[in-house]
Amino acid sequence: MTTLLVLSDTHGKLGKLLQDSGSELVHHLNESDRIFHLGDGEEDIRKLALLYPTKLEYVNGNCDLADDTPVRIIDIENTRFLLTHGHKFSVKTNLMKLELECRYREADVGLFGHTHRVTYEDLGGLTLLNPGSVATSKTYMQIVVDGDKIMYKIFQI
Repeated sequence: MTTLLVLSDTHGKLGKLLQDSGSELVHHLNESDRIFHLGDGEEDIRKLALLYPTKLEYVNGNCDLADDTPVRIIDIENTRFLLTHGHKFSVKTNLMKLELECRYREADVGLFGHTHRVTYEDLGGLTLLNPGSVATSKTYMQIVVDGDKIMYKIFQI
């Protein structure tokens, strides 16, 4: 069993939250096996990389200076994850381009941000998830992978 913490669209708001060592978010960061940041938080990604260098995976978003990592594929247990910010797949319009990219890359789960809205879509063998935004909707996601099964939960900050 593997526990993932998924953050997106932190827009520089994570630093202050990380200072509260008793917060639920910091507890989840510490207890998670892996941390995924889905972009739009370059400064926050640097902070996370210093605190959790072996756990962090990230992609860049449209507000990050570097835009060189639009997609990352990560296999955990029997589940393939596609990580993206989502702007290159027009996720504010619809999820069709993202769905096609996930199916092309044989992903079981597509994780994306950009919209700042929590999203869950079950598309028959493919699940698309958006944790919302730490900065605006004040949400993040925890995913538990157990073999080929995933369970997720949204947390409010």
